[in-house]
Amino acid sequence: MVLGIILGLILHQRDQPLEADDPRLVAEALMNVDGFDQKTLKAISGDDDKITPEEWRAWHIEAAEMKIDTSGDGLDRDDLAEWDKSAKFTSAALSRADMVFQQVQEGVTATSATDPNGRLTRKGLTAWIDALTADDKEVLGSARAALETVKGGAGKPLASVLAIFGDLFLGLIKSIVVPLVFVAVFIGIAGNDDVATVKKVGFGILIYFLCTTLVAVSLGTGLALLIKPGEGMPPGFKEKGMADAKEVVVEKEPLTFRENIKGMIPGNLFGSLSGGAMLDIVLFAALFGAIVLVLRESASDQIRGPANQLVHWGNFILEVCMTVVRWAMKLAPIGVFGLMADITAQVGLDVLAKLMKYTLTVIAGLLGLLVFYSLIIAIIGKRKPLTFFGKIWELQLLAFSTSSSAAVMPRSLDTAENKLGIHKAISRFTIPLGATINMDGTALYQSVAAIFLMQVFGIPVTAGAVGIILATAVLASIGTPGTPGVGIVVLAGILEANGVPAGGVALILGVDRILDMCRTTINVTGDQTACIVMEKLAGSKLQDLDVEKSAT
Repeated sequence: MVLGIILGLILHQRDQPLEADDPRLVAEALMNVDGFDQKTLKAISGDDDKITPEEWRAWHIEAAEMKIDTSGDGLDRDDLAEWDKSAKFTSAALSRADMVFQQVQEGVTATSATDPNGRLTRKGLTAWIDALTADDKEVLGSARAALETVKGGAGKPLASVLAIFGDLFLGLIKSIVVPLVFVAVFIGIAGNDDVATVKKVGFGILIYFLCTTLVAVSLGTGLALLIKPGEGMPPGFKEKGMADAKEVVVEKEPLTFRENIKGMIPGNLFGSLSGGAMLDIVLFAALFGAIVLVLRESASDQIRGPANQLVHWGNFILEVCMTVVRWAMKLAPIGVFGLMADITAQVGLDVLAKLMKYTLTVIAGLLGLLVFYSLIIAIIGKRKPLTFFGKIWELQLLAFSTSSSAAVMPRSLDTAENKLGIHKAISRFTIPLGATINMDGTALYQSVAAIFLMQVFGIPVTAGAVGIILATAVLASIGTPGTPGVGIVVLAGILEANGVPAGGVALILGVDRILDMCRTTINVTGDQTACIVMEKLAGSKLQDLDVEKSAT
């Protein structure tokens, strides 16, 4: 992983400056003006895609004249017909487009003059962006896009090639996740011989997950209120950050309490399996497992026999899935190397500079959760925390690299059973469920991010607002898909509940990928901790099950 990060940083510094006449700058800016599209730009530029000042002036005059009387005797039917065929631009749009075009021309001229070769470099584009204001949103977006193209432009092709190995690794793992989750949860319940133990563990794990998520949100909220990362930001940070931000759409449907409960009940098993809806899959598997567990205790041999056969076949399918995982893990070293090189080459570390206080607040909270887990392991689990972390570091590394708790679920099962010695009856129920609803790291991140953005936007963080953040962050973490980047979508909904525009997430998107990697590491650590707690809760019941199985 370290080698991948180092290579990624090297590639990130291998810039590919743009030529001063690169057509993308003008096109990107004009596309953000009302009425402009690719067809219009093509009509202006012709075959070479480059819009010269002469071409722009000729088109601008023609577009303006389209709206006036061409015959000199008043607007008649022919004038209106000609206008109906033409591109329709308001006077305001034409004026704005002309101003944007002139701004880009002047900016490109000034920026290229800072380079001996007359090109657009990282340094020059950065200075241009700093000189722009939030009102120059079209040009600001274009310059930022150009800067992202320049940064590491020469190294990105190699980084993309390296990422192929990571994509192969993740693809192989993800292909087996759905059947693995279903069978693991099914066996975790149906494979037990004691209904009372299943009830005890099932109820206990739900209460435990709810409590740890509440602790995580409270910790994040407390740190954000104490450190106040949103205060003291550079002038214009909010305005320029949101000037060219893409709209974040948050689905808002007025649902009643009954509809909310109904939405949590899966309605189509095959639809859930094909769509990868993990919460639905876990609920289906748990229900199916509970039914088979009851049928295994039937007095009728005709019912008890097939039920036991289902469990045997489930164990066989689970072993097939785990074999695929073991084969896939042989690609892990080169896969992690490729992923880290690609991510670092794309993002770099310069994005941390402007959001250092916010980033450190989130990381401090995540480290606080590690301390919290250590206390749980020592006090409840009666284990040494250092030994625990020494056994799961490879899992944490994989989670950090992939940013997906769902993708590392097979490795989580293997770590819990073979390295921590967790009973299969516990791990095969707790791990899949935890990867679906136990998102402590994500919940903490969302609480810190929400308060940070409230402080940036100048919205008072009242007791009522804190209560909303606590409630929404806890509930939102339940059922959040364990895939990269989903937390930012959930955060947009939390922000709107507190009066912050959903588009405010654009201010923290630059560091989201890095923080996503960190919080995923905490999420999988929390699942392993939960396994230890649940095994301690079951206690002697598990030993009795082992004795009964060995006797039969």
